[in-house]
Amino acid sequence: MSDDIRSHNVGASDYSKYKIQPWDIWLEYNLNPWDADIVKRVLRNKPGERRLDYEKIIHVCQERIRQIDEVYYSGLGVPANSIQTLGRGDLTQVNLDAENSAETKKEEMLEAVKQYGLNLLHASEELKGDRDVVMAAVKQNGLALDYASEELQNDRDIVMAAVEQWGSALRYASEELRADREIVRAAVMKFRGALEYASEELRGEFDND
Repeated sequence: MSDDIRSHNVGASDYSKYKIQPWDIWLEYNLNPWDADIVKRVLRNKPGERRLDYEKIIHVCQERIRQIDEVYYSGLGVPANSIQTLGRGDLTQVNLDAENSAETKKEEMLEAVKQYGLNLLHASEELKGDRDVVMAAVKQNGLALDYASEELQNDRDIVMAAVEQWGSALRYASEELRADREIVRAAVMKFRGALEYASEELRGEFDND
């Protein structure tokens, strides 16, 4: 039975033709789910999805970095509402405690997202809805659109900036803007695989291009 399972795979990947399969590595190294997912995407060869695999690997790595930094700084007693930019050796802490004025908080958050767009995750709900802050974030990393307010995920200029920086950020745009021809075109020009996040009508239109 086990030989039969290893002799084929479900889907378009081609793991079964190799002596060592991804799950062998997962078990041997006792990998956590995130590392296992990265290994799987590195080893597979799914036709037409190689670039998408690398984008997903980057996304998973960014999430793991966020998790590791969160644990690291919580151990140092850094408040949850503090922001850390990447790089522990020279890492900048931006304290957003209640003593800071709204203007100071915005300035600090702007500086943080300019260095690393995904720091928008740590922003207050108010700042996630601040157009200046979100625009700076998505220009640095389009995927920061995921953390923007719903209102700004429906802001055409914000979404255009996001997809021009990272095509697959289209997934975080509002339903209305995923049906916007110019935005979808910009996303697809950056990354063809972003088409999967477009409206059904535009997927059909661009597929025929």
